[in-house]
Amino acid sequence: MVQVTAQAKGTREGACLMPPSLIRPMMELIRANVDELEPLMKALDQRAYEKGFEDGRTVSQ
Repeated sequence: MVQVTAQAKGTREGACLMPPSLIRPMMELIRANVDELEPLMKALDQRAYEKGFEDGRTVSQ
């Protein structure tokens, strides 16, 4: 969702991807779900950090 919204800032690609009339509803959808998505994103970020640390340890052995 973030990539779709970010690309819709008036660039040629963004204009083809999402009509301006959908930008506001898309942003409202993101705002409405941000509180629910935040714990998931934090968990995914933590897991990615741990995985990178584990991979680094494996490579160094």
